[in-house]
Amino acid sequence: MNIRSIQLPLVLAVLFLLSCQKERSLEISDPYSSATDTMRLTLNGVDWAPPIIKASAIGGQLTITGAESKGYPVISLVLPQDIADVHPLDVVAGTYVGYYASAPSDVFGSYDGSIQIFENDSTTHRVRGSFQYRAVLPLGNTTSTQTGLITAGYFSVEYF
Repeated sequence: MNIRSIQLPLVLAVLFLLSCQKERSLEISDPYSSATDTMRLTLNGVDWAPPIIKASAIGGQLTITGAESKGYPVISLVLPQDIADVHPLDVVAGTYVGYYASAPSDVFGSYDGSIQIFENDSTTHRVRGSFQYRAVLPLGNTTSTQTGLITAGYFSVEYF
């Protein structure tokens, strides 16, 4: 099984879990989130800092997700855990991928984007970087008129 074949189911599972999450106070401790985790970006021209940020490493694959407390929008980055340097974000190529979900049925995939890693510390499990991409719907359809534009993205997260 290649990594690309598990990316979409993994992202959809994260989206499902986030959409089922009950609204909770920011004062409640989350054992899988660091108080210093941050993500910010401009989504379709609007500055946004997701209140929910999750990062995990499973099977050598790193997933970083930011979401609104009620579930949508959701931004996810799926990357090799040992990522370093600059790489294209392209859902068709499949190694470095960004997703944007505006609703349960509208999952956009990255096209014509990039990610730059500033730090990826395997001891502290902290990764920092910047990203930007155009997202298209349906996944891989680069001629679709429905798009999402993610610019000025930044994250600093601890993954488990």
